[in-house]
Amino acid sequence: MTHASAEPWTARHKTVKAHRPIQGLHPDIWFIKRHGVLRTSFGLTPVKHAIAPESGVDSDIFPVAKATFQSALLGLKASIDDLTSSDWTWMKARVDRWRDPADEQRRYNFYAWFAYYNEPTDLLVRVGRDNQMAAPNAIGVTRDRGVYESMLEAHVPAMFVEDSEDADDVAYLIEKWGLVDAKQLLQEEVVVETSGEAGYLLDLFPPLKAHLNDVEDHDLRLQPCSRIVRMVATPRGQAARPMKHRRDGETLFVTAASPEGRLQQVSDELQLGMSKAHIDAVFADMEKKKVNATRRAVRDAADDLDRLVAAVGEQPLRRSVPRPALDALENDGPLDSRSVAKLAYSVHGVGILKQLRSALDEAGLEPPREWSGRRTTRQWVASLGFPLDWAGFPSADRPAVELVDGPAVLPPLHEYQGQVTRRITHLLEGGGPDRGMVSLPTGAGKTRVTVEALVRAFADGTLDESRPLLWIAQTDELCEQAAETWAYVWRAIGPGKSLRLGRLWASNEVAEEPGTLQIVVATIQKLSSVKDRPADDYDWLTDPSVVVIDEAHTSISSSYTQVLEWTQRSTRGRDKEARRPLIGLTATPFRGMSEEETARLARRYDSNRLDRNAFLDDDDPYGELQDQQILATVRHELLDGADVRLSSKDVAEIEEFGRLPAAISEKLGEDLNRTQRVVDSIARLPEDWSVLAFAPSVENARVMAALLTNAGVQAVSVSASTEPAARKHYVEEFKAGRIRVLTNYNVFTQGFDAPKVRAVYVARPTFSPNVYQQMIGRGLRGPRNGGSEEVLIVNVKDNLDQYGDRLAFQDFEYLWDRKQGAGAESDV
Repeated sequence: MTHASAEPWTARHKTVKAHRPIQGLHPDIWFIKRHGVLRTSFGLTPVKHAIAPESGVDSDIFPVAKATFQSALLGLKASIDDLTSSDWTWMKARVDRWRDPADEQRRYNFYAWFAYYNEPTDLLVRVGRDNQMAAPNAIGVTRDRGVYESMLEAHVPAMFVEDSEDADDVAYLIEKWGLVDAKQLLQEEVVVETSGEAGYLLDLFPPLKAHLNDVEDHDLRLQPCSRIVRMVATPRGQAARPMKHRRDGETLFVTAASPEGRLQQVSDELQLGMSKAHIDAVFADMEKKKVNATRRAVRDAADDLDRLVAAVGEQPLRRSVPRPALDALENDGPLDSRSVAKLAYSVHGVGILKQLRSALDEAGLEPPREWSGRRTTRQWVASLGFPLDWAGFPSADRPAVELVDGPAVLPPLHEYQGQVTRRITHLLEGGGPDRGMVSLPTGAGKTRVTVEALVRAFADGTLDESRPLLWIAQTDELCEQAAETWAYVWRAIGPGKSLRLGRLWASNEVAEEPGTLQIVVATIQKLSSVKDRPADDYDWLTDPSVVVIDEAHTSISSSYTQVLEWTQRSTRGRDKEARRPLIGLTATPFRGMSEEETARLARRYDSNRLDRNAFLDDDDPYGELQDQQILATVRHELLDGADVRLSSKDVAEIEEFGRLPAAISEKLGEDLNRTQRVVDSIARLPEDWSVLAFAPSVENARVMAALLTNAGVQAVSVSASTEPAARKHYVEEFKAGRIRVLTNYNVFTQGFDAPKVRAVYVARPTFSPNVYQQMIGRGLRGPRNGGSEEVLIVNVKDNLDQYGDRLAFQDFEYLWDRKQGAGAESDV
């Protein structure tokens, strides 16, 4: 139909002109209105029942035409009020055929409108899972979705009506049509099982305030629940329906376990429409405020212990303290959080924040990933008010190559040191064997003596400057001490030229410097690694002018043998005509308890003791050095240890290896009574005494430090896992008296220099004279070497079946009882 053909028609009388013309519909329009159909939201609909698209009527509920032209011409309905009873009858018949579940709510919405304009009639409603026609007085109506679903479970004819802004549809349906209030058909009870305390909603989720639609909801309380069940009694029996959430007055009941889940249920119950992104934003905002509050609390705390507690809470601090220490200290009652923080610091020292990194991260404080004293780490530590030392320390590695020059003042040698220097010089000049060992007690200056002899040999041309000199030690600390001694002595008495000092350990690499005088200080581990590289890398180091081995009593191991072969110092196939000097330094010129190992050590250095005749009595150098106040005199005490029953396996290990099994050492460390006797003894010492304590295990060293700290004695434990830079820091604090006790296991036997040690506690049993001598040697420096006149050595004597009398400390009684005879002899 075109627009032209839709024009009205005019009829006139053909002969009688007195009759007035009559206007009428175009025949096409008349036919369409009576018999035509239009596309509407109900599908194809008779034109006479269709509603105009410009009417604004809800097309989901009523048959609104799709087309937008000729509405008036076709007589389309302009509003709901224009609908006739015929229209309503036709529409209800169509709606009654809507059986798809997706159309259910659409059908109920139509019925709500239908009731206002028509008399009661049967309606298609849900009965359980099915749709059935039912009389109004048999239908329960509700706008509560939960009640509706309960009616469906009870197979009661039910109709759900959404809220309407225009009228109370439910009340009208009940009053005018005779539908039944669903609550009259159901007897329901909501059973709530709470879990935890209720709290104000905005106290739990403060940022939620921006999402709440009603101001009245600001006072809502949130009650966590383990279960919410709606119990419904119906004519068909009782039915139970679980609910996720429910509002009852000013209380919201939720069942989600996680905070995020609870907030989602709050949103669903209050119809806030919050997405996951909204919920995540609420928690991000809360976390930010929480972290800021935590930061303020940490920064404003009274001292460092309170700061630790404020930062991570008590439990992470407890987890960082050895359990035996906590058990022992809490026998008289639980410790408060400050005491626990104090114990944690005594165990981990300046590394406490690094130890607590995961707990700091969980608290949202965003700790740094590395603790090496970098600027960003120091800034983070300072922002919370902690000491800068707790940020860690920059790498203690010195440059791989150092240029040494300039004068320094060198104290004169003692007489015995001069004698040893002359013997080394004689060896270097070609007099006698080209190998020898310097054995001087710890603190007697064997490194200084050897370096001075070598520097003078370079100065007078005895040593070939075109070949490097190789100095080997076991640890980075010993290497660094040697490097520092070389630099100091060279500045004092060197020949006035530069020295190229190479540090070959850890990750350092050292390149050949042709035309320069080059000293390479290296660990045995690093040399074992580089010797297997391509020849071009370190071939220049395979024929050094001199090889010096510090702590030479370890040099008969296979790793040393291989390195000595690499540097052409092998004992086998040795060329007697080619002089290749090899010098060993040790404070303990014997190898454990094995005569065979001692003999091997002697052969490695041609049984040439370079310290021979340096003392009036070579069998008692300690006595002479004590008389000269170079070494301290010794006062000795014994503490009772523990009774230990050795198994046959333990006995076999002792007999074969000459050492106490690790399991026995651990067992001794777990004996709290034994540990407490050591702690009580240290606590009774004068407050200005510095003490070095050797523990039977790493764990026991930590327990000992914790118990001492609790007793008011400032103590820190050190283990092999303590970073070298932190160790150095503790030693400096120890020297300054700010730390009174250093407890350790197998750390300070070598490479430790703290002259003012007033007491040494040996709670680590050993059968090795070497190990024992290294432990007590840390405290033997006398006044002329910057130490004390007297040192207290306390040994813990354990009952180890038949082996108790073989503990090494019993071989050193001459140190504290000079009248009992001379010291142990050596075959070297």
